[in-house]
Amino acid sequence: MPSWFDSVAIGRRIRHRRWMLGMARADLAQSVGINVDVLEHFEAGLGLMDARHLEAIAAVLTVPLADLSQGVPGQFAHPGTHREFRIPTALG
Repeated sequence: MPSWFDSVAIGRRIRHRRWMLGMARADLAQSVGINVDVLEHFEAGLGLMDARHLEAIAAVLTVPLADLSQGVPGQFAHPGTHREFRIPTALG
């Protein structure tokens, strides 16, 4: 993980990928083995997740861990830096 560990950007990437897959927050939380409220906090960038949870989330969302943690261009990443990542406002 980069030293800056931008939890807001990581949360947005998780939420965006989940949205792209049409996956409900509750389904992702259950698949990872965490409470839906914890996942909601992660997606909002309000809490730091441990590497074990981030790895599990990446596996369920079928993306490389680097795409979530560093914003490396890949299967779904948007061009630009991690701070330029935008998500649709209709996500929930």
